[in-house]
Amino acid sequence: MIAAIAALTTRECFRRSFPYVAAAAVVLLALCSHLFQAFSFGSGETEAANLAISAVFLVGLVHATFLATTSVRADLERGTLGLMLSQPVARGSYLAGRFLGLSLSAALLSLAVALAMVGVFALPFSRVGADLVAGEIMAGYMRALPPILMLEAAALAASALLSRVMAPLAILALFLAGSVGGGPILSLVVPDFGLFVLEAGARVRPFAAVGYGLAHALIYLGLAYLALTVRAPLKSQT
Repeated sequence: MIAAIAALTTRECFRRSFPYVAAAAVVLLALCSHLFQAFSFGSGETEAANLAISAVFLVGLVHATFLATTSVRADLERGTLGLMLSQPVARGSYLAGRFLGLSLSAALLSLAVALAMVGVFALPFSRVGADLVAGEIMAGYMRALPPILMLEAAALAASALLSRVMAPLAILALFLAGSVGGGPILSLVVPDFGLFVLEAGARVRPFAAVGYGLAHALIYLGLAYLALTVRAPLKSQT
């Protein structure tokens, strides 16, 4: 059942035009920025790779903010959530399926942007080493996945707790607060995005970043579960 809900969620995401428009806009913005870099004297591999990695993370943030925040809310408003929970589908299975589906669609969309940016830097006018930048971009994509998936979990919680208007604002506020940073105490409540170290060529501890992102994702999914326990109209029979 989890796999079926995940597949349904992924299809729902890609049936909407918004992911394609967002990805195209991000790539176009990065392409324009690279055009300016190509005519400057300071453009280099590190700057180019950082530009591409930023584009990859940005499309993941947009996906969580404007797509994932509507998933649970739409089911609540249409009454389909109550129908699913009246069948042999537990709340935990429903949330796990939604999270996996959203994570898969976000990962695929971000991968498409990463590959598009590799193509951008392989254009004839590019002044950077395409092979070197491509390696940095794909490494940056892997480092960007934990915070992107963490944001997907936070968006699920926001979708279960808040309205369609407030949920996207909450995700943006969470990202801004986590980008500013506030020491080890605040990082237990608000994720510290500085710990993920997305810069090209940076030395990172991948297991620590994945563990940190997973811990926060579980917290957000727990909040979503508690919200559904109160707000879901019907109880699961399992």
